[in-house]
Amino acid sequence: MQIALEARNLVKRYPGVVAVNDVSFKVREGICFGLLGPNGAGKTTTVEIIEGVTPATAGEVYYFGELAGRRFREEAGIQFQNTALQDYLTVRETLEMFQKLYDRHADLDRIIEDCSLGELLDRDNRKLSGGQRQRLFLAVALVNAPRLVFLDEPTTGLDPGAAQLLDARAAHPGTGHDDHPDDALHGRGACPVRRNRDHGSWSHYRARCAGCVAGGAL
Repeated sequence: MQIALEARNLVKRYPGVVAVNDVSFKVREGICFGLLGPNGAGKTTTVEIIEGVTPATAGEVYYFGELAGRRFREEAGIQFQNTALQDYLTVRETLEMFQKLYDRHADLDRIIEDCSLGELLDRDNRKLSGGQRQRLFLAVALVNAPRLVFLDEPTTGLDPGAAQLLDARAAHPGTGHDDHPDDALHGRGACPVRRNRDHGSWSHYRARCAGCVAGGAL
């Protein structure tokens, strides 16, 4: 499989703080990759550098072998840890507005079904609960039929049923419609906690980082 994403020697310094210290990793196409670590380990900052939201002090990001640029922005879907929704718009209007920002368009009906938003389409964004907003954020990240999706702490605020649905979709993307049921994503993880980072399976990191916050799934 191709290398979909590569981070090379990412560094982010603030006055008196090194938030990201020489982080490097590669993610192959078809892999569900996560950053694990305690609060303040640099997970969100690393993901925001890759997304292009936060400029790096040093380092580079590559998307399918080329420096991340216009193609990356068109083909990536992003669920931020915190997102503001436009007041006075309904859920349906919000999805349609974000989709118009891209040339690539996903099937909105499928996204609405997958994110369990059918009963909320005519509801004003201001009247959504925390978990409902989180499901909408996930749907917004999918409106451009992304080839690569960033999820920053995606289960925050979700009820247990919705969180299980998200886990199922991440682990088995081929459970509906035209996908093949055997096209399951493989999970990998990394801990950006110290300079010499290791890479391993999800079970390995869940054991090593028990009690840590999981965030920045790519």
